[in-house]
Amino acid sequence: MRAIFKLALILAAAASAQEPEGGYARLRFVNATGMEGAVLVSLDGQKLNSRGYTSGQATGHMDVLPKNYQIGLKHDTLGESQLNLELRPGEMRAVIVLAKIGETKKEGEPPEITLDHHLLEYTVLEKGSPSSLLVLQTTPLPSLEISVAGKSCTAERFKPASMVVTGDMGQFPVVHFQQRRVCSLSFHEPADAALILYADAKGTLQHIFFKNHVR
Repeated sequence: MRAIFKLALILAAAASAQEPEGGYARLRFVNATGMEGAVLVSLDGQKLNSRGYTSGQATGHMDVLPKNYQIGLKHDTLGESQLNLELRPGEMRAVIVLAKIGETKKEGEPPEITLDHHLLEYTVLEKGSPSSLLVLQTTPLPSLEISVAGKSCTAERFKPASMVVTGDMGQFPVVHFQQRRVCSLSFHEPADAALILYADAKGTLQHIFFKNHVR
């Protein structure tokens, strides 16, 4: 409780302080490990959620002061990872937490799987702009081709692909991979959105979808 209280004070201070020149930075965390167990996240030593985040969960965006942050990640079975992240005014980042599959040390033994992360930089839609979708795939495949409302999109591993979401795609465009339905997205209001595609422990394609508020 003490750690949660301290974190609440940090975020409250950022919210109540005079807005820094250039604006706040935005930060969110996404668990795309595909593994059982939760990821505990700490920001400058303070836990965001004492229960952690299970695979497929994402936080909302947090308005934070632009500065350098020490981020700690800890998974029930995958171990720990640390990173330093400098956020500049107006910058928006998502920390995508991943399971990294290493090389097999001995024949017949399973590969070592450890905790890893990927930083995704994204934008917020300006008023009057068409909706957009950023696709990031973290599967073992070098590239992955999906269709969104019948429109093709190819995403290379860890290289975000972007596409404009037009009115003819509907408010709830459906995503397919190899002619199989993956999910439906929600664009009933204009938004800049991100779709994270990752594989679970069985190799099945999973997804996480989140949207950013319009300025």
